[in-house]
Amino acid sequence: MRHVAACRWALVAAWAAGLAVPAAADDVKVARDAKGAVRITGSSGPDHVVVAPGAAAGSITVEAGAGTTLNGAADPVEIPADGALRVALGDGDDVFEIRPGVDLAALARIDMGAGAATVSVLDATLRGGADVRLPRGGGAVTIRDCTITSGNLRVRATDAAATVNLTIERTTLDAGSLVAEGALDHANVVRLRDVGISGGGVTWRGGEMDDDLSLRFVSATGRLSVTPGARGRHKTVVTACDFDESARVAGGAGDDTVEIRSPALIGRGLTIDCGRAGTDVVVVENQKISGPLVVNGSKSGTTSVTLRSLELSNGSHFAVRLRHGGGAVLQPVCDGDGRGERR
Repeated sequence: MRHVAACRWALVAAWAAGLAVPAAADDVKVARDAKGAVRITGSSGPDHVVVAPGAAAGSITVEAGAGTTLNGAADPVEIPADGALRVALGDGDDVFEIRPGVDLAALARIDMGAGAATVSVLDATLRGGADVRLPRGGGAVTIRDCTITSGNLRVRATDAAATVNLTIERTTLDAGSLVAEGALDHANVVRLRDVGISGGGVTWRGGEMDDDLSLRFVSATGRLSVTPGARGRHKTVVTACDFDESARVAGGAGDDTVEIRSPALIGRGLTIDCGRAGTDVVVVENQKISGPLVVNGSKSGTTSVTLRSLELSNGSHFAVRLRHGGGAVLQPVCDGDGRGERR
């Protein structure tokens, strides 16, 4: 009792003197369930959790960042990683990192809770794919120099009430697709660079605000599908990308920009639909397209379409429909055995 009372009086004295009283750390639980999955369960505060390679083969080490404890202690936790990874962080602005060298044997499911989130996955191997969910607070996801096999890479932020930033660079997917869903009511910024996909394609479902989507040096055996919300201004720039299947890019009701540039190949046709309204700009150049090229202009706004240095093969054709809003078609130059129409 005397010890407890002394501690209390020490805290009171520190407060009275204006000294900082150490805050309790946010405790994160780390355990392995009956099925062999590693479960990381966050607190209601701002958690910072790091997953690094373990000292033993087939294991990982879970480390606590500043202000966080693991199972009531500051020490790291080493645990076998021959099953799935299940991360469920709670409220608060959370940070979750997977460090270089981590090799996960099965699906990694990461749910960042209700605060603003930061997710970083660097130079890791994810066998079974990954499913990342961002909370209402929005946040940022960075995936770089990773290998993902036997599963999809999925990033979902449909409930986010703040801007979402997604960056994927120098990453390969084997036997899976990349599927991303942005915030419905806030801006989305997506950057894909040097991404190779075997056995799947790229799907983006955006929101009702402003989407800024950029793909550069992306190759996939599947298709490209870009579908933003019906409202908002959306910009899609695809540079030096190859898709063995078809590609479809849609716009919204605001001023949309779609640019498909640099030498690239689209296997089974390209469709661009500018949406309901707005002043829209479409540029397609230096493309090899084995299939039809169709551009549907804005239904009620004006559309400027530039087609340049295109090669349409297998008897394909291009069709530009400006619709009620009118607009202009500039330099419709196509090589090969393609044919075109404007109306």
